[in-house]
Amino acid sequence: MAHTLLLLALETGLHRGYHPNTSEVLLHLPQGVLALALWPHEKPETGRKRVQRSLAQLAKAGLVATAARVGNALDRQGKPLGWKDGTVFRVRLRPGRARPITREELAYPWRDLEADIRAGRTLRHLRQMSQSLKQLKVGNLLELLKDWTLPPPENSQTPLYDWDIRRDGLRNALQDVKTCARQDRSRLVGQVGELLARALRDPGSVNLYRALIWGALRLWDRGEDLFAALWNALERVLVDLQEGFARRAGALLISRLRASGLWARLMEGPMYRVA
Repeated sequence: MAHTLLLLALETGLHRGYHPNTSEVLLHLPQGVLALALWPHEKPETGRKRVQRSLAQLAKAGLVATAARVGNALDRQGKPLGWKDGTVFRVRLRPGRARPITREELAYPWRDLEADIRAGRTLRHLRQMSQSLKQLKVGNLLELLKDWTLPPPENSQTPLYDWDIRRDGLRNALQDVKTCARQDRSRLVGQVGELLARALRDPGSVNLYRALIWGALRLWDRGEDLFAALWNALERVLVDLQEGFARRAGALLISRLRASGLWARLMEGPMYRVA
């Protein structure tokens, strides 16, 4: 169980483009799918109990944190049925304890249960294929779990990462802004701008950091990826700040962006609608 969740977390982080030093990853998966993949020969109830016992042990060790999530399935009158659509997992990748799942993370639309029911993408349908699952090799079982964990190609949403102000968390935050759905951009740009201002100890320049991110998004939509270059500039300022070589982080960042030509490309180019 621990090995499987670790592999899934690594695959999810790779899919989202997270930094190699990322300490934990969030993912969503129905426990029944996990039980069926790990123990296809067992009865559903036996597999479910095994999953729950294993998760309790992993949570006690601080390796995972979990929370069940209620989906959006409705009855014929349009009222919520209250059916659970899966579990949100926080898998720890580095030393330390997994933090509890937050309300915001649980509320995120990880799965469209209504659409999955219409499409037949349900645990019941998967159990009907359980005979063929018994013949699958370990690598194929991982692919099966990835199909349930990662968003389909047509869904560009990237699940929220509970960012912090360490460098790997900040880089992941920028990466999430780049790959999130258009309708989420405004909210995420606002959050990441505040995060950068806090990390750079420069709360008065929060709108500057937001403007830089919007500039990178405009170019991203036109086929030019400057997120890595923006991150490199931000990381240099962060290092200088931590080592005591920078006092005014915002001014230093602007100076370096101007010297490299990035300022003109991010801030002075044509304005296009990006949200």
